[in-house]
Amino acid sequence: MIHIPAFKQCFIWINDFLMKTLFIFKLLEDILFVPEYYRTYTGMTRFFDIFFSGLAVIILFPFMIPVMIGLKLTGEHYIFYGQKRVGKYGKDFKLLKFATMLKDSPNLSGGLYTSANDPRMLPMGKFLRKTKINELPQLLNIFIGQMSVVGYRPTVREHYAAYPDEAKQKIYHSKPGLTGIGSIVFRNEEDILQQFEDKKSFHQKIINPY
Repeated sequence: MIHIPAFKQCFIWINDFLMKTLFIFKLLEDILFVPEYYRTYTGMTRFFDIFFSGLAVIILFPFMIPVMIGLKLTGEHYIFYGQKRVGKYGKDFKLLKFATMLKDSPNLSGGLYTSANDPRMLPMGKFLRKTKINELPQLLNIFIGQMSVVGYRPTVREHYAAYPDEAKQKIYHSKPGLTGIGSIVFRNEEDILQQFEDKKSFHQKIINPY
């Protein structure tokens, strides 16, 4: 059973923290001689994306080194996996993750959907996916401006095409995020999908709207 209200409350706390931080920055902008662009909401969001992603990479990089070594020595011997996702203005970008699946997984049985004990998974894949460590390379997507810390779930073109036009218009001018209400509510997406025979239908009708 999915306890959506609790996850929503968690997301509200995160959003409240970010809004308070942005408010403090607004109060200090004159003292800090902040350039005009960074005084806008978009500019402040971009500033914090750069700040938080850059800081996170610096802090977490020593812990990512063993992961990179392990991936290089096991499986198919590649470290990163890049998949096309739809970003701001409907443009494709390459979403980065640590490799957890066989490189040709989308073309094998199972397609875009992954199960808990998926045979396509690499030796370190299950651990990296369970702990969400495989998502850490997305900090680079955030740093270079393709994503934001908080935003809608980055989706593949096939899933994006299924969105109603109204939804596409709302996210057209926004960047997908590393976290957001969809990522929080469906954190264990793979386990949830195993409960349904028609995974594609459940994904399109229930998960995608988030």
